[in-house]
Amino acid sequence: MSKKNLSDLLSAFKKIDSDAQLRKNESQIANSLILPFFQNILGWDVNDPEEFRSEEQILGLRADYVACINGISKFIIECKSLSHQIIGNIEFYKQAIQYADSKGKRYAVLTNFREFVILRSDIKPKNNNWLTLEVSNIHIDNIEKDLGDLLYFHKNTWVKDENLLRNLDQKINLDKRKSVDERLLSNFIKWRSLCISWLKKYKKNLFEQYDILYIEEEIQRFLDRIIFISYCEDKGLEDIRLKQYIPQFDQSLKFKSNTVTNGITQTFKLYAEKYNSDLFDREGLADSFNFEDEIVVSILKDIKQPENELPFDFSIIPSDILGKTYENFIGHVIRGKVKLEEFDNIEKRKSEGIYYTPQWVVDYIVSNSILPIIKKKSFKEILNIKIIDPACGSGTFLISSYEYILNYIEANEKRRLSYKERLSLFLNCIHGVDKDERAVDIAKLNISLKLAQKGEKLPHLSSNIICEDSLSFRNTDNILTEFGDWSLRFPNVFSKNNGFDIVIGNPPYLSAKDLTNGTNADSIRREFGDLDDLYSLFIRLSDLLLNSTGTLGFIVPNTFFTLSELPLIFWTLIS
Repeated sequence: MSKKNLSDLLSAFKKIDSDAQLRKNESQIANSLILPFFQNILGWDVNDPEEFRSEEQILGLRADYVACINGISKFIIECKSLSHQIIGNIEFYKQAIQYADSKGKRYAVLTNFREFVILRSDIKPKNNNWLTLEVSNIHIDNIEKDLGDLLYFHKNTWVKDENLLRNLDQKINLDKRKSVDERLLSNFIKWRSLCISWLKKYKKNLFEQYDILYIEEEIQRFLDRIIFISYCEDKGLEDIRLKQYIPQFDQSLKFKSNTVTNGITQTFKLYAEKYNSDLFDREGLADSFNFEDEIVVSILKDIKQPENELPFDFSIIPSDILGKTYENFIGHVIRGKVKLEEFDNIEKRKSEGIYYTPQWVVDYIVSNSILPIIKKKSFKEILNIKIIDPACGSGTFLISSYEYILNYIEANEKRRLSYKERLSLFLNCIHGVDKDERAVDIAKLNISLKLAQKGEKLPHLSSNIICEDSLSFRNTDNILTEFGDWSLRFPNVFSKNNGFDIVIGNPPYLSAKDLTNGTNADSIRREFGDLDDLYSLFIRLSDLLLNSTGTLGFIVPNTFFTLSELPLIFWTLIS
């Protein structure tokens, strides 16, 4: 630590603190004091987006940053103006804890430079008092003598030895909280159970007319709509409506009044007009459920006013965490004919290759696959690049690829792309396929959340995200020369680009001997040979889908490199 750097910062602090206008300016405090402190005192390169990332401001009210090592986020910094007192401010504590928790980070540094507060987000508050999650606080008057626990947030700690954080962890000895994805999963299961129980009681005929899987999908679409509306409200894109429905519900009127349900139905119609997305304007059972108010309000309370917990803020929950929640939710299935029960079907996950990919792995593959191809290209040139994940699941690789290219363009062109340009970027470049309809719907929801912008209609994504089995995309036996159905599904890719530039993702891990007739086993073996594992088939498929200069970025097990034939194919694809 340079004493001169700290002395200069303290002098700048005194000057800003004496100016009534500057004291109120959060951005001024962040840029003039807090960021220089993390750079000059704690060793972070705040100008490198791979190391110190500025998060998109929520409602324009907050300046938030994430400290990263090799692009992988480690902890968050939430900045406030000097006009606020930080220490002991429970609303600020809850805000910072919620932000760190939503990002899946256990530490938050809340600061206005005069005061630094270190907070834990992954433990339960004692007696539901969120102030008990304060690890320590440091006042600027003492900082010249001792940085205290801020030393744990020096870059070297996170680069060389994160084990040192154990000493910091032990300062609060309380029970762990469930992570945000665990809480979300628990709620999804609860909400679906509530909806199914009510439908079984009041709309039995639905179960005679429709398959339980279809009813499940429509319940998910109902819930997805509420999630999307919550996101738009949390992001400040739309007026608050959902929370206002909660006090309208009177226990004495349940089963007699549908005030809330009618309001939700009208809100759905409003969003269908405004956003015009697959989520709202596709006709189905979700439009005719008409759940009673008690069901809807129970869901809204869990989101907006959970008991002994912070409310969910979908505007700050990353797409990979939401995707992880949904992928686990897909593994929970309904069974039974008379009495429907929910259970976690581990075998279903294995048989369908439903596995969550850690975000750091996704980021590594995305950057190494995409950067060499887009490097030194203009926005117009990048629009011609075609990327596909042939087993896209909830869309994690698709969204990460889109975000990576978007950030690259905006950093190089030093401007923010317009909504029309962002839309064009996604629709031209990003493609996905998955055989699970629920996964495809989740991918579309995740992408809609990423693209949503105030006053702008969302695109229909059915041409980019397709529900099919990638290994059954064929209508002739000459897929090797004509690509069968692929050329029909993605005509511009093959007619203008002669295939994809990048195939990316995490292919399903399933023994080929377990393939059934339902998965076109005979056809697969005829086209690709008698390989041992499904991921090997996806690699062979990628060889067909890529153009002559294309790149493959897949996760494969280490046993892959012990095979005699496939490594040659692999290195040919990535070279």
